[in-house]
Amino acid sequence: MHAYLEGPYVYLYHTLRYFTGKGTARGLSSYPSSPWTTEDLAIQVLTIDPRFKIAMPVLNIESLAPRQSSRIQDCLPIGLESALSLALSVECAYGSEARAGLSLHARGTDDGVGYDTVDLCGFEIPLDAGKRVRRTVELSPKVRYVKVIVENLDGLHAVRAVNVKATVGS
Repeated sequence: MHAYLEGPYVYLYHTLRYFTGKGTARGLSSYPSSPWTTEDLAIQVLTIDPRFKIAMPVLNIESLAPRQSSRIQDCLPIGLESALSLALSVECAYGSEARAGLSLHARGTDDGVGYDTVDLCGFEIPLDAGKRVRRTVELSPKVRYVKVIVENLDGLHAVRAVNVKATVGS
């Protein structure tokens, strides 16, 4: 773990978590035959101020192919233990020939490992061919962790520069 202090915030960087079995691991086992797997854990933000709001990137994809979805393992976990609100902002660039937009799927979990197989919620990012589009949606999830999956609904054209940011607050 690494810590960084800035104003009223304390940033704790949890670098790896080891566990066995199925889950959302993004790392590799130490040994090919080992049952242990590692997962990058992202950032935990602590504050002495009871009112806070902080934004962080959770998913960045250079290009999402036609009819392709990101994997849940690609998204960093969004911890909501002390947060009361969550806003998800999605930004992407559509090609001039694009015919359909993106869909975002949010999945929850109580343990940070076994994410739901059914969406907690979802929303569409509207198509505006040839332009960058950004949409933010506010949520009030009652789960401890959230991850997102983005899906390209266009059957012929890729979507570029897909970025998802999470803003959590009290």
